[in-house]
Amino acid sequence: MGSETYSVTQDQESADGGGELRFIYAQAKDGRTVVVARSQVLWAKARGDYLWLHTKTGESYSKRETLKNLEHHWTKHGFVRIHKSYLAFLPCTRDLRLGGRGWLVTVSFGADAAALPVGRKRVPHLRRLLQERVAESIQERQGPNGRKP
Repeated sequence: MGSETYSVTQDQESADGGGELRFIYAQAKDGRTVVVARSQVLWAKARGDYLWLHTKTGESYSKRETLKNLEHHWTKHGFVRIHKSYLAFLPCTRDLRLGGRGWLVTVSFGADAAALPVGRKRVPHLRRLLQERVAESIQERQGPNGRKP
């Protein structure tokens, strides 16, 4: 397998037409600086002055960035703040449940899954978003006239 080289300009890192972050530079665990596409991120966790981006491939990358800034740019692309330290990609959330230490949401892609904490003040909003997603899915299956194709 050959190595791939990405050429990402500052404009691409910071904008996709509306000032949105499509790609961001982050650091891999081995110290390499890599380009991480927003479309590959399942969830992000804030730890001190850094974010940890967890991807669909199961890899994690760090970036010196605030969760608030990432939330600002990525909310309209399917990401939702679920906790003071977590941002999750809503289309990959599977369930919302009350666990032994509070509310949890499962974020998964393929066989890889993670149970993330949900702040109790964020539960009603997340529950509503998940219910809307289920309703949209049912409507899509039924077709435009309310019947299954």
